[in-house]
Amino acid sequence: MDKTNFYENSSIVSSRLFGLCDTRKQEAVFIDLDPNNKEKWDAEVNNSVDDNIWFVPVDCNPLIVFTGEKCDCVLYSKNYAGIYFIELKKDRTGGSIEKGTRQLENTIQVFKYCHSLDVYRHAHAFVCNKKKPAFASGHMQQMQDFKSRTGVTLFLQYEIRIKM
Repeated sequence: MDKTNFYENSSIVSSRLFGLCDTRKQEAVFIDLDPNNKEKWDAEVNNSVDDNIWFVPVDCNPLIVFTGEKCDCVLYSKNYAGIYFIELKKDRTGGSIEKGTRQLENTIQVFKYCHSLDVYRHAHAFVCNKKKPAFASGHMQQMQDFKSRTGVTLFLQYEIRIKM
C-alpha cells in the first residue's frame, strides 16, 4: 500500500464554533462558520482551546486514496494536542453506528500506517448524528472494543469538543 499524506490537503480553522456539513452527494464534507446555519450542521465543533484547528476532508478527497471505507474528515491541532476522526450520519437507525465505526476504524488503520498517533495527547473518533445527538448509552462495550482495537477513544454524539 502506498503511504497517504493526510496532512497534505488540510486547511486551518480559527473559529471557536463551527459546523461540519455533508451534502451526501459524493462531495467532501465542508465547514460552515455561520452559527445561524446550525440547523444545517451535521456536527458542531466547539473549540474552547485558544488554538487553530486543521481540517482534512477524507471521504471524496482525491488526494487521500486507500482501499475500503473512509470516515468523512479529520481535525487535528498543529501542537499535537489532539486528533479527531469524524464520521457524520443523518439517519435514525442503529446501523449507522456499526457502519460509522467501520469507516472510522479503517481510516485510523490507514492513518497509523502512514503517520504516528503517538505524537498526539488525545486521539478521538466520533460518530455524529444530529438526529440522535447523544446516543452512547447502550454502546459502552462497543466503545471499549473500539478503543482496544484502535487505541482511539470512540464517542457517539453530535458535539465535538476540542481539548488540550
